[in-house]
Parts: sequence; structure tokens; C-alpha cells
Amino acid sequence: MLVRRGNMTLHLGGNACVLLSKIVAVLDLTNASAAQATKEFIQTAKDEGFVRELAEPPYKSGVLAADKKGYVLYLSPITASTLALRASGAVE
Repeated sequence: MLVRRGNMTLHLGGNACVLLSKIVAVLDLTNASAAQATKEFIQTAKDEGFVRELAEPPYKSGVLAADKKGYVLYLSPITASTLALRASGAVE
């Protein structure tokens, strides 16, 4: 679980950083048999234009974050477990 404090940011890969307080969910995309609902969610997000791809596929995680216009789904080359470790280190 992510603990959110102040204006700490989390680097998601590429040139993307997000405030910890804006993160809604982190999806683990490394499992080859990712849930069908997750695949459908990502496709819907792409269709609706709120996906930001931070690297070439295959993606290792998806980070859903709130922004001024609604939500952004970042598709990241960094694993969900690494992002969780970075986030926990940011608040210790």
C-alpha cells in the first residue's frame, strides 16, 4: 500500500513523475495471463485518449493517476513492485 504525504513524487520511467497523492492505482502487467478486465480497461483508456505510454511494449505496470482533466493511465517499463519500493522509500 502506498502511504501518501506532502508533495513527494514517484518516477514512473521515461520523463514521467507523478505526485504520490495523485496515484489511484498501480496495476501489475507482468503476468502473461493478466486479467481480461485489466486488458479491457487498458483498451478503453486508449480508446478514450487518457493513456500515456512511457516506453515501447511490453509494459510492466500501469499507474492510474488523477490530474486536472480527470485521469491518466501511465504504461510504464518499471515493475509494480519496484514502483512500490520507490514509493515506500519516498515516505520513510
